[in-house]
Amino acid sequence: MNKELTPPYKWADDRCAVSITVPVAGIDPATARLSVQDEGRVLQLRMTQSVTSKGTTSVNKFKLNLTLFAPIRQEDCVVDVNPRRVVLKLPKLEPGVKWKQLQKAGIPKPPSESIDWDRVQLDDEDDNTDVIDISPLDNATPDTFVSRIFAKPTMVWRKFSTALNLQIDQWDITFYYLVFLSLLLCPYTKVEESFNVQAMHDIMYHGWNLDKYDHFEFPGVVPRTFIGAVAIAIPSLPLSLILRVLYFPKVLSLYLVRFILGCTVATCFGSFRKEVASRFGYEAGCFMTFITFTQFHILFYSTRPLPNTFAFALVVVSFTLLSRGGYLKAVAVLAFTCIVFRCDVAVLAAPIVLEILVRRLVPIRKLLFWGIVASFASLALTIVIDSIFWRRLIWPEGVVFYFNTVLNKSHEWGIMPWHWYFTSALPRMLLFSVVYIPFGIYAEPKRLGPLYRPVIIFLCLYSFLPHKELRFIIHVAPVLNAIAAVGLSYLWRRIKKITKRKSLATLLSIVLISVILVDAVASAGFFAASSSNYPGGRALTNLHYSERTDPTRDYYVHIDVPAAQTGISRFLERSAPWRYSKQEGEIDVEQFTHLVTANRTVAGFHEVTHANGFSHISYSSAIAAVKSLAQWPPAPREAWNHLRSIYALEPKIFVHKKDHHPPTLKPF
Repeated sequence: MNKELTPPYKWADDRCAVSITVPVAGIDPATARLSVQDEGRVLQLRMTQSVTSKGTTSVNKFKLNLTLFAPIRQEDCVVDVNPRRVVLKLPKLEPGVKWKQLQKAGIPKPPSESIDWDRVQLDDEDDNTDVIDISPLDNATPDTFVSRIFAKPTMVWRKFSTALNLQIDQWDITFYYLVFLSLLLCPYTKVEESFNVQAMHDIMYHGWNLDKYDHFEFPGVVPRTFIGAVAIAIPSLPLSLILRVLYFPKVLSLYLVRFILGCTVATCFGSFRKEVASRFGYEAGCFMTFITFTQFHILFYSTRPLPNTFAFALVVVSFTLLSRGGYLKAVAVLAFTCIVFRCDVAVLAAPIVLEILVRRLVPIRKLLFWGIVASFASLALTIVIDSIFWRRLIWPEGVVFYFNTVLNKSHEWGIMPWHWYFTSALPRMLLFSVVYIPFGIYAEPKRLGPLYRPVIIFLCLYSFLPHKELRFIIHVAPVLNAIAAVGLSYLWRRIKKITKRKSLATLLSIVLISVILVDAVASAGFFAASSSNYPGGRALTNLHYSERTDPTRDYYVHIDVPAAQTGISRFLERSAPWRYSKQEGEIDVEQFTHLVTANRTVAGFHEVTHANGFSHISYSSAIAAVKSLAQWPPAPREAWNHLRSIYALEPKIFVHKKDHHPPTLKPF
């Protein structure tokens, strides 16, 4: 039919952008055309619907003309076409200005227009807008003292969750499952995570009894903040108390705090993923999910209580706010991250602030005001909290900055060449999905510019520091994955357009997806190797299971440095009559009943058990596995046995028992 129909539509205002949903199914993505004129005030959407019923195909054409309430940014508008609806994402030219109606004042509301209650921005402060806050429970609850106490925090959380788009979906739940799986594969922690792990243990088990805290005995090279440990340990306390009452081992509390940290990272990542999907299409959001879920390092570090992991979550939140137009809030989050967790995030914050100023997105005075206020508030918070726990006036991240930058002592942990991040860290972190990044920049150079420009500048500047580690740049991985997902989505759609033969298009699509599958296989190999890197934790666990505790006897265990650095923490210790010592230097081993050490033999002690650790990759086993599959008939069982021996293991940590110590019974 030649007549163009006016489709029904719903709209919602979320402060930084306006979304319009057209609930029409079967729209051909190639026919959806959006044009914006009159300085962002006049909008026109044209699209074609193809409906096949009983072998007959009918074509309907739709046109939507709107004169908007306020101007929008034409270059950042997004049209997301999926099988059931079409969603328009229209960023406001002036973020924060509330739209009282969709169209210009004086234009009557057409009957095809309605409010999109699923996307509506709730607001308790303005009752004059068409976007109404429906709160039947608030109306039914009497105005009591208790209700007034909880009203304000509830409103703050509702606005925070709406601003970050924290609605949990199936992909977030899948991320939670993967976090739990990675936790099971690598249940212990290493020396880099020791401060926050011990701090969370001490907060949960010692409370305000600071004399028993681990950091006074082992302060580390530089002091670290307690804010991250407090933020994770306090929500874990109720369930941890239940575990203690039921006499479960303390190691379950370690799994609990790490799982909560991983779910926090997953939720922050989910908010950014939803924003990518709303700006660049549903396919881009799905591809970003698949790419991230098949990469080892994001899943691995999501449960690691490192300052880098806390910074990772906050940097992802800042990129989410930047994508939604919340520039001032993003700068405040970055300032908090720099002051509290990782001072090197300033190298990333600087180009982001420069991007905001060059594009004139926010007045410079307002930007400076928010940045200075957030910095001083963060500084006051970390000084107050950390001075209490350290029992002296201290700004931990300031000490770290002085140690690494002014004294330039970070090189004592190793020096890497300038190009190491680009030639080694990024390929290992992104795996084969890195090949899609150039296509993403080519497909969306303007809209992806605010994302990739600060990241590239950050990587180049940060490469001048001599000491380099992959975890130092892990917080830019979601941005690079988003760019790769846009590139993959572009190639996916391009194949369907330029390839006339369906079989060829299917073959090329399989080739594109196979890259993600190869990433999944490589990540499985990384997890297999990493699970063998914690012989210290396994050795202490083996000791506890090999000795049946007798309350009348004394169990005094010495843990040497290699064992303590490879998985042992206070969460693995047991209560009396077990005692533990990590004394370094010259020690009298005669005072101990057991030794957990890297030494294979110790005079006066005999080996009880040991724990294997990763040694090297056996390439001969890999070749043998390929030959077993290549022969005819294939031998999958033989190939599997060869694959299991690819990662060669060897005894790393040994458990020794005193020769004249009274024997104990082993459990049945």
